[in-house]
Amino acid sequence: MRIISKARGDIVKLWDEGKVQPAEYRMMTYVISTEVEGGVLLHHAVTGELIFIDKQEASHISDLPCSYATWMDELIKKHFIVRNDADDKKTVDGLRAAMKMLSKKKNITGYTILPTTNCNARCFYCYEAGCKHTNMTDETADKLVSFIEANHGDKHVRLAWFGGEPMVGVKQIDRVCRALTEKKIEFHSDMTSNAYLFDAETAKRAKEEWKLNHIQITLDGTEKIYNETKAYVNACENPYERVLENIRLLTEQEIRVSIRLNLGMHNFDDLSQLIDELCTRFEDRKYLGIYTHILFDDCGFEPTHFNEEEMELLYKKQDALENQIRKYNGSGYRGGLPILKGNWCMSDNSASIIVFPSGDLGKCEHIIENHVVGNIETGITDKQELKYYSERVVFPECDTCALYPACIKLKVCQSNTCSPVLAREEMKSKVRVMKDCYERFLKKESTEENEADQAETEPEC
Repeated sequence: MRIISKARGDIVKLWDEGKVQPAEYRMMTYVISTEVEGGVLLHHAVTGELIFIDKQEASHISDLPCSYATWMDELIKKHFIVRNDADDKKTVDGLRAAMKMLSKKKNITGYTILPTTNCNARCFYCYEAGCKHTNMTDETADKLVSFIEANHGDKHVRLAWFGGEPMVGVKQIDRVCRALTEKKIEFHSDMTSNAYLFDAETAKRAKEEWKLNHIQITLDGTEKIYNETKAYVNACENPYERVLENIRLLTEQEIRVSIRLNLGMHNFDDLSQLIDELCTRFEDRKYLGIYTHILFDDCGFEPTHFNEEEMELLYKKQDALENQIRKYNGSGYRGGLPILKGNWCMSDNSASIIVFPSGDLGKCEHIIENHVVGNIETGITDKQELKYYSERVVFPECDTCALYPACIKLKVCQSNTCSPVLAREEMKSKVRVMKDCYERFLKKESTEENEADQAETEPEC
């Protein structure tokens, strides 16, 4: 047995070492296996541990379920093999509850702030279509600073600027960041933006005054499709070229830019060309990353629903696009190995809050008008609404899905459904990540061995 990726320490502390004893044993439900040259990879989706076993060791695994034998000892201790009568889902639920309890925080250190719900684009798929358009006032921005000061507990604060298009509310971004700096509250910023409203001066200010570390920018296709999809209001020049130039300006400020390629049926055949254009234009991609995302359906100005056949096509296309990106970057597959999660996102995270332009507080950036939990003046006052944001959906098939420890479905979430297609594609994705981790392990090991050999043969001075 070889350990490719270690189990996470906090989970190991929560979950005592498995007890070796005479009994009938089987593979734990939440272990993912895949064959590789010379053996089998086993990944534990609870602890996050990835191991390699050779063909001889794998031959024993094929005998499971069976009575205890000495070859099981290490795998039992690591919980890859468990007793036949173990309740795997109950174990995971207990660990998750304990993890969530230990991670529960009194202070709020994550603030997703909407300085405006106005936007200079009219993307047909926007989930905010039809929402009320408002801007944050100076008075509200000042009260927000006071709220952060009272609730951050002298800890570093993360500001995530969202919208609408947050750059429409740039005045309030400036106001909040300058006030936090004056009060000596340590913070950094992230942003989700279409980047159209940036220029050289604001890119520099973003780095120096907003302490912007990362920005996510969506591109929907090459020039024609992008401009048609974004449908900017009062655009005075070619938006596609302007945004690409602004991406360059942001990366020159050493701000990490994640380009999200929204994939739908409208740009199915165009994104491959866009990847070629981006990777040619931005040869030095030190601060640039590209990834794909299948569009949420059933939202926007003209909501549609992808059928099973369309989802199959979109997943195949996404797979091809990710491989194309990987070829350019020379990097591994996007996403990490599955591991037990205590909470899913900001919605069920006690340390995070959403601040709307009005000063109302929420828990999800995708719910901007309903289910308010309080206000920056009163704090969080509606415990019932707070509970609403953390309610989960569990499907019967979750019991036997190997991805269950890493997958939490919240009732409020747009992605709170599951389907055979989704489950299958997610599993394929994780198997690819497992193999990629193993390949990188072997490559690193080979490099270290070569360096050691060279050191041995080099003459001493």
